[in-house]
This record gives sequence, C-alpha cells and structure tokens, in this order.
Amino acid sequence: MASEQRTTLLVQYFRATALLAIPPLRERMAIISLITWFHWQRPLMRGDPLLVGEDRLSRFDLISGNNERFCDFEADNPITRSNDARTDRYGSLWLSSMGKAAEKGAGSLYRLHRGKLTRLRSGLTIPNALCFSANGKFAWFTDTVTGVMMRWALDNDGRPKGGPTPWADFSSTPGNPDGAVVDSEGCLWLASGVRVKWYA
Repeated sequence: MASEQRTTLLVQYFRATALLAIPPLRERMAIISLITWFHWQRPLMRGDPLLVGEDRLSRFDLISGNNERFCDFEADNPITRSNDARTDRYGSLWLSSMGKAAEKGAGSLYRLHRGKLTRLRSGLTIPNALCFSANGKFAWFTDTVTGVMMRWALDNDGRPKGGPTPWADFSSTPGNPDGAVVDSEGCLWLASGVRVKWYA
C-alpha cells in the first residue's frame, strides 16, 4: 500500500552513519542511527534496505529497527573494507573491497546473486566505477590506481563471460577513474578527480 512505502537515504558524517527514512506525506520523518559503519543501501522488495557495511551485508527493518546480518563480507580480513557497490538489471549486487589504507592488491570484486556471494576477481587495489549497460550485456569497473576502465561481457543471466578487457585508458590523463553510471541512452558518465567525463 502507498501508505507503507518509504524512501530511505544513507547519510554519512565522518565515520558515523544514519538512515534517513522519508515516509509519505503527513507522516513523520525518522532518523535512525546505525552503530556499525555502512556505506551503501538498496531497498529490498518490501522496502527495507540491504546495507553494505565494512565487513558484512545486513537487512535493516525500518519498523522494528532490527539490523539482521545477511552474510559476512571479508570479516576475517581486518585490513579490508567494502568500497563500491551497484545492482544490475538481474537483481544481482556487485560489490568490491579494498584495503583500509589502499594496500596494493588487497581488494576484490564480488557478485551476490540469489543469496550466493561469489568472488569474481582478486588482487585489485581500489576497485571502483561499477556500472552496467541498459541491455544487461556488459559490466564496467576499474582498479582506480591503474587508470583503466574494464568492460566485461555478461550472459543472459548476468554472469560474467570469460575475462574483462580494457575499454578505456585514463592513465595518462589528470585524475583517476572513480564512480560511474550508464544513462538511458547508453552513455557512460565517469567521475575522475574533479572532472565528470561522458563517453558514448
């Protein structure tokens, strides 16, 4: 029902995190403080957010305030934390880890599909810029320190086919590739330092 629908925003300040729950009109907005640091959230089917934290994925109940651990995420590795995350058109969550001090090769790239978390790549330093083509045929990502955007072909279920291939090299240009998104016209927008770049 419309009266039960809420919009949630993840708000960060320093190393603290809060959920800003924005209900329909005539209802009171709620600010929910989270003890554990999280950096990404995505609404699930019933509206509660799936949170990507430093070392875990959690399902947060906006009504009860309960934070239910969904699965660990490199919880046995104290030097890493989660970094980037994005969902594809198949409902899979792609997410990455990196060293807290950007340790070389400490990061990995994962895909959460139907409840199973699979490591796709390891030996990365700062995996970033996760995004997908509108038709679901390609995924992009980068290891920021390399300056190279990689493209990965996907099958009809969104699983990677073969290995990723270099798509664009920014290693000789100012800035480093960071966040990215593909728009409805198939153009990729890439944040690079203080610049936003557009590629058809």
